[in-house]
Amino acid sequence: MIVKMRFLNISGPRDDIDRVCEKYLSKYEMQIENAVTELKTTENIMPFVEVNPYRDPLAKAEQFAQLLPEDGEIRADLSGSKDDMLALIRDLNHDYLGLVEDRERLKLKKEELLGKENVLKPFSALKVDVHKALQYQYMQVRFGRISLDYYRRLEKYLADSLNAIFLEAGKDKGFVYGCYIAANADIAKADNTFRALHFERIDVTDAYIGTPKEACEKLDQDIEAVQKDIDADEDKITALMKRNAAKLLGARKRLQELADN
Repeated sequence: MIVKMRFLNISGPRDDIDRVCEKYLSKYEMQIENAVTELKTTENIMPFVEVNPYRDPLAKAEQFAQLLPEDGEIRADLSGSKDDMLALIRDLNHDYLGLVEDRERLKLKKEELLGKENVLKPFSALKVDVHKALQYQYMQVRFGRISLDYYRRLEKYLADSLNAIFLEAGKDKGFVYGCYIAANADIAKADNTFRALHFERIDVTDAYIGTPKEACEKLDQDIEAVQKDIDADEDKITALMKRNAAKLLGARKRLQELADN
């Protein structure tokens, strides 16, 4: 069905036109369009290119509404003015970004701790205090892994003439993990021999206290603590949105109407 429509020209201050449309004209069945002049001729007509001022706040309102918990129906609060609703979105966005920044920082910290733990885990069976071993004055310690094929050759070198010992920590499908120890006077020869056997050095620093197993247990505790802080930030984000749920849903509804106009 085609409905006959009449073209009306509404003029007024640009900064006040939205308020007039919202307060007085929105109650009527009318379609409001942006225009520069009444269309009497197509000459000198320019397209309206002003960015919809409600687009970005509406997108934020939609984003925040998605963060609300689905634990009951919430009635939208439409009592606020347009300025109140825009201020609400700005304040929510400020607090939300602060919590997100802290959460992402914690996630990076957790990834760093997990990386350290993954480095140490293959050496968990070693009964060596990592910090003390790497501080030896007359000996050097190298952590790493060697393929199973070359490990068999290494056993022969160790049995014959290499003044070094290899402490095996464990095996997986393709490698033997452990560390070799040699006196300062013999470390260069030991390094050359292990390098020739494709021994892959793994960087283990003296920042770890205790045996690899003890250090991994400490890292587990740190990871768990960081995860609790991440969860706390998630809970704060949920609480922030829930605390402002009614006004947020009201702002989303009104901003949608304003954006459509």
